[in-house]
Amino acid sequence: MRSRRFPFVVVVLLALAGCGDQTSEPPATPSATSTKQCRQQWQDLKALHGENGNPEGSARELVARWDEMYQHGLELETSATVEDCGEAIEAYGAQWAGLESLMYGLHPYDMPLQLAIDEGNRKHWVQFQKEMGTPAVLSEELRQAFSRLRILAPESYDDLSEVLAGAGDVRLEDPESVDDFVAEVAAAAEQSKSYLEAVRVDGVIDNAELDEE
Repeated sequence: MRSRRFPFVVVVLLALAGCGDQTSEPPATPSATSTKQCRQQWQDLKALHGENGNPEGSARELVARWDEMYQHGLELETSATVEDCGEAIEAYGAQWAGLESLMYGLHPYDMPLQLAIDEGNRKHWVQFQKEMGTPAVLSEELRQAFSRLRILAPESYDDLSEVLAGAGDVRLEDPESVDDFVAEVAAAAEQSKSYLEAVRVDGVIDNAELDEE
């Protein structure tokens, strides 16, 4: 299966910033009339968001927040009362969906995350070549690309650190607030030479299709 890749053209990335295709929309939750119904609703909500797991990323605050929300949902599967449903679960679902939208929206600008994906694909490719009895040697172009990206990825993320510091203040229940913040990050990325070069170099690695067998 191919891993997520991020196009070079910043205009395209700006368009992606407003797209929430990968997020889990909170389910319609009719008012629970019993504890059993309420706990089932929490089970459904946790299953919906837990299906694809934590979106991950270099914004550790957001990663930790997702884990906390998942754990809280897990606890309410067995401890919720009717008071925990209705508006309470709807608000929680909106927050969770907004968090995922924000995290996925930041992925195109998270080159350390992309580097980690590339490194994983490289290790998988080397292992596969060994199993096939063929030389597991990267081309000189690819070796240089990996070396360069290992330098550029953290540099590019440092360039975005000032704007990314506001990630914890985004109103997750407000899709417009989420989109506006991602657009801010996109604009900052457009001004980062390290980011633009990192995306270009990552394209070289992407074209090698190391994730293909």
